[in-house]
Formats: sequence, structure tokens, C-alpha cells
Amino acid sequence: MRKLIVLMSIVIFFVTFVKGQSTSLYTSTGALKINPTYKIKTDYLKYITIYENENVFHQIYENIDYPKKCYENRIGGLVIAKISLNRKNLSIVCTIEMARERLLGRAVIDAVYKSSLHLFKATPTDDEVVFYLPFKFEVESAKFNSELKKNELIKIEKAFHEGRMQLL
Repeated sequence: MRKLIVLMSIVIFFVTFVKGQSTSLYTSTGALKINPTYKIKTDYLKYITIYENENVFHQIYENIDYPKKCYENRIGGLVIAKISLNRKNLSIVCTIEMARERLLGRAVIDAVYKSSLHLFKATPTDDEVVFYLPFKFEVESAKFNSELKKNELIKIEKAFHEGRMQLL
């Protein structure tokens, strides 16, 4: 009887631990912390943890090129990408679920595809894995202002031409 109680306690603890697993991006229920309307299956949390531990998301962040037009106009905002990958078929699909600016979404898609090899290597299953990944684009005003100060040193001059002069 005592062994049965200990065994049941271990099983309950294990199930609670697996169901109670959360990551830096997701709650234990599979909701994205930054916007809980985006949810994944709780079974995928173990893969998210692997991606976080192996710095796969950091690799994606490193591959993002802030669109020049957005940077110059100080356009930023939250972008949420839905990533679906299947290692067995070597397929990866990245769609933008939310973005303030289309160019920011395009930058995220490009970064995900550049990092696809890292995603496939870190995925331990041949089943499809679907998750959301948030990105926050922000132009730091101090850095932006220092860039403007650098540009103040650039002079743009236009030569003024009076036309023909007559010699006397």
C-alpha cells in the first residue's frame, strides 16, 4: 500500500511538472506571454524549451536586418510570427500574424528562413511543430539622435550658376 502511494505521488508530481512547464515566451497553458490570444499546444512547450536552451531564437534575432526605411522614419512595433516546421519533410512556413508595418514583417520572415537550418537541427521530432515568436522593433532615440548628429557634419552644397558673363 505504501509503495502504491509513493508511486502515485511520483506520477502526480511528474504530470504536474510536465503540465506546469513554462518557458520565457509561453505560460504553462501554452499562451504567449506577450499576447495570450496566441496559443500553442502544451506538448510543444518541450520543443520551445529546447530552442531557448540551444539559442535558436537568438540566432533568428541575430539574422534580422532592421529595414532602413523603418529605421530612418523611426517606425517600430510588435511583430508576431507563426512558425510551422516539419523536419521530416524539411518544410518551414513563417507567416506574420501581427505587424504594424509590412517591412518589419518581411524582415522577420527573412530572418526565420535564414535560421531554418538551426531550427531543423534543434528539433528532436519528425512531427510538425507550430509556435509563435514575438519580435519588438524599436529605434533607440539616443542612438538615433547620435546618428543624426553625425549627419549634421555632412554638408550638401549646390553650385549656383549665374549664367554667362560678358567680358568688356
